[in-house]
Amino acid sequence: MKTNEFKLAGKMGGACFGELVYSALSMSEKMCCTFLALLFFCGLSSPLSGVEPVVDHLTYLDPKIDNPRIQRQFSPKLKVLWKLALARPDAELRRLAADSITQAALLGLEDFSDTAEPLVSLLKSDGGPMVRRAAARALVTIEAKKTADALLNAASQDGLLMAQIVEPALAKWGPDTVSDKTLSDQWLARISQPSVEPAFRRLAMDHMVTLKDARSVAPMLELVMDENGLPEVRTTAAKSAGQIVESGLTSPATELMARTTHPLWLGPLLATLLLSRHSDDDSISRLHQLARHAEPAVSTAAIRRLHQIGLQHSLEHAPQAIASADVGLRRLGAQILVDRAHPDSIVSLAPLMSDRNPSLRRFVAHWFVEFAAKEEFKRVVIEQTEKTLGSQDWRALEQASLIVGALDHEPSAGRLLELLPHARGEVAIASAWALRKLQLKEVLPALWAYTQSIDPLVKNAPGPIPQAEQIGQLFQAFGDQRFLEAEALLRTYVPKAPIHNHARCSAIWALGYFYEGIDEPKLAAQFAERLADIQALIPETEPVRRLSAVSLGRMKAKSQLRELDVFLKAEGTKTAVGFACGWAVEQITGEKAPAPETSIFSVLGWFLEPTQ
Repeated sequence: MKTNEFKLAGKMGGACFGELVYSALSMSEKMCCTFLALLFFCGLSSPLSGVEPVVDHLTYLDPKIDNPRIQRQFSPKLKVLWKLALARPDAELRRLAADSITQAALLGLEDFSDTAEPLVSLLKSDGGPMVRRAAARALVTIEAKKTADALLNAASQDGLLMAQIVEPALAKWGPDTVSDKTLSDQWLARISQPSVEPAFRRLAMDHMVTLKDARSVAPMLELVMDENGLPEVRTTAAKSAGQIVESGLTSPATELMARTTHPLWLGPLLATLLLSRHSDDDSISRLHQLARHAEPAVSTAAIRRLHQIGLQHSLEHAPQAIASADVGLRRLGAQILVDRAHPDSIVSLAPLMSDRNPSLRRFVAHWFVEFAAKEEFKRVVIEQTEKTLGSQDWRALEQASLIVGALDHEPSAGRLLELLPHARGEVAIASAWALRKLQLKEVLPALWAYTQSIDPLVKNAPGPIPQAEQIGQLFQAFGDQRFLEAEALLRTYVPKAPIHNHARCSAIWALGYFYEGIDEPKLAAQFAERLADIQALIPETEPVRRLSAVSLGRMKAKSQLRELDVFLKAEGTKTAVGFACGWAVEQITGEKAPAPETSIFSVLGWFLEPTQ
């Protein structure tokens, strides 16, 4: 292959970089890292989901301008080049080609089944362990099951890092994919062999979980009960055994709970892991004991299992959980209270609106809004939110403001006005958003006075400030309620200036409503100028251009129809600006706007790409 047939960029694959970092660690450091990772994945932190009430922008919601559909394009020449590179003698070139195949396959850009043969050749080569691991990763990623024998042979020769790539795939594909039908027996034997490196034994335990092979429970239980064993091996064994069987481990769990060996929390943690799928009465009794343990790792796992068995088992532990210093335990307690769905639960959840963990307090705010949709909970939600809104904690004030705004609770308007100048930007912005949502004409004069007071600050700020986000929300409120007294001020935000983009977009959007159906020549010309400002050294921003087109359409500005048509034809509906121009033309002429087009882009940045 000639050198001018491809471009080379001296990049090292991310996976290989990770290997270098890991290989630089001492064996004790590796074990420590693995143990900490195991504790994390055992569920000692319980992420909870929830779509909380959030500050949004009418400018981007009315009208709804769909983003163009995007389709990735993959040059067919890439795979040809990579296959040629796999056949070259240079080991690093071959490794980079294998890594590229892995990344491209993960993106779903191409069928790489026809690269299996050269990848197997690379797997069997003497190019070095990193090269062979790159080949193995690629074969696993493209799910080349017919190469299972070659992969297994590589795993047996190249050590732990290769085994960690290959063996999980073989377990997933099923041991029958290899010629040696005793593979699962080999993994089973590995668990019981003290001479085997701990990481290999732990890997074998993971395979037994994938296969749900109950034969492995007995040898794993021996490892769990061995007080001289490594903690990471014992923990993996307990976790794996607990995931395979649903009964029969209560007795060893009870024995572990009674042990007083160092560290004191390890025995109870192992007991909890063993009982992770048990639900008999004796196991439930032990889990209740474990739920009261002082170590959050133990109590979290136990309470979670009780909650999985049934709400009636976990409910008594909710007060302890939400009062914990551990955020994972507080989250679990909050989830229990949410699942209970009772007025008392809402009262207990309210203090968490001031929790120092942002995702937890947003979770609570989300559920307050959800609960308020039901008549039997609405009163207590309002009571607790109003109480919180009267507090001084900025975290609680932010969430309470969002809640009253989402619930359209008009009696909160007075307190929200007091919060507008709050020192914390989060509170200031949330209160402005909530007042916008309330749509109360009687507060517009107060909002106007506040807007005038912060306008100089917004225009002269050297960088982003909360007041700029606030004024954007207030401009949207003025446009939504047609508060025409603000027109002169809003017009000052139309010319290009180093002002917060949301503020300018909100002003342009509001002015479009002020002149809805009215082709005001001067303002329409300004909007057209913003739309057309693409050739300047610093061109106009995309949101301002888009909102300018929207306001021209809302004004039915026939005077600027030609300008809109120019950019509709130039950009099509592959861009949000082009689509906005189409929407505007439809508002003015009544002609149906073109459907959004698909924007196709080539995936670039590969280490080896065609020159054309």
